[in-house]
Amino acid sequence: MLRLNRKMTAALSAIFIVMSSLSFGDTANETVDKVADKVADETTQDANAPEAPSYFVHDGAKSFTPIFTKALQRVIAEHARLQGETIFIATFPDHDQAQLEDLSRRVFMKWTETLGGISDSILLSFSPNQKTGRIEVGVKSEPFLSDTRAKQIIDEFYIPEVTAGHVDRAVALTLIQVLESIESPVTKSGEAQRHLRAGGVKGEWIPVKLEAQKGYGFFIFLGIVLIAIVTLKVLSVEAHYTSVGWARIPPWKIRIPKKKKATQGLISGGGVYGSW
Repeated sequence: MLRLNRKMTAALSAIFIVMSSLSFGDTANETVDKVADKVADETTQDANAPEAPSYFVHDGAKSFTPIFTKALQRVIAEHARLQGETIFIATFPDHDQAQLEDLSRRVFMKWTETLGGISDSILLSFSPNQKTGRIEVGVKSEPFLSDTRAKQIIDEFYIPEVTAGHVDRAVALTLIQVLESIESPVTKSGEAQRHLRAGGVKGEWIPVKLEAQKGYGFFIFLGIVLIAIVTLKVLSVEAHYTSVGWARIPPWKIRIPKKKKATQGLISGGGVYGSW
């Protein structure tokens, strides 16, 4: 998780470069040039990072409808009001996982500087076209949302939905899982779910893969019931009238009479006797 702001990171990088250069015998001018190049590179990268959104959501990939964007903003605004914690959501076009992770770190530090630090902030960044996602977490939420849990949310909730083409559901389910992990009151009360439903999110709050497994479970149960019915039918006994009265004979004890084969033989007849 990130604990250093951008200025501290740049200062530490400059110190490291100076120490490394001196250890390799570089001149003072060469060392200064390396530090200047490093600072210029970081400045260029920061300039390429988008500015912080005015209301929590930056849809650089143009993946959200206006009504869905408003639903996300309402959920985040209510969480910030109750918990004093800011959640940003950002989409970027065509970033693979490594590129998205690098951009997310820089964006997180840049955006949270406007809030005075990163301790009370969370960033959910996505690149729907590349089906990649990343969660950056401030110090305050680390005990509830660890790196392992953040990766699990991306792998189990975001990836299945975005792979199925449901970008809005992928982002909504990710947000719900993050809010539940940090024990936000907006999910406990159901307010977050209501806002997202109003924003067009349909279906249950489980990823599409688990929904399919749930459907298979119903058919498996139905198959077990049918097998049980057939088994009981086969094993049921029938009533037969015997020489000692009515008796119930299991089907495996019923003897089916064998048909006798027709045999060919000589046909003989009688004659008529009489006298005249």
